Amino acid sequence: MSSKTPFTSQDHDNQAPLSISSPVNDSSTMGINPNLQRYETAKDEFEIATDSTNGTTIYAASDRESARDALNQLSAVFALYTTEMPSYDESHQPQQTQPDDSGSQMVSTYFDPGDIAPEVRQEVKRRVGQRVRELANAVEALEERAKDD
Repeated sequence: MSSKTPFTSQDHDNQAPLSISSPVNDSSTMGINPNLQRYETAKDEFEIATDSTNGTTIYAASDRESARDALNQLSAVFALYTTEMPSYDESHQPQQTQPDDSGSQMVSTYFDPGDIAPEVRQEVKRRVGQRVRELANAVEALEERAKDD
């Protein structure tokens, strides 16, 4: 199996940078920036995990777990910003009791996902979605490679 990592930071050098000073309206920027911050964290964790896995250090398994956790948080926030949801007022109607999902992770975003405009959701999908998918594929490939070793 090849030791080349399927994802590198150079993979996105030809894409337009996403930043706070982007010429997108403020509500789109507010949707993109939290996703980018989590993306950068997840990418950093992935790169650390790749280095420790390639070097077969004693920290490799822990570093891969940290990369997976960061990716899961990124995916959760990305889903909140891109999935159509009822607003807070609509979602606090009487509901049936739901089974406990103790395996899920709580991610705090400090916003009501139902308040995100559809155009902001589309902008976040367009500008961040491909990066999330590529990173998810890279983390999965790293985990598979570690299993094979």
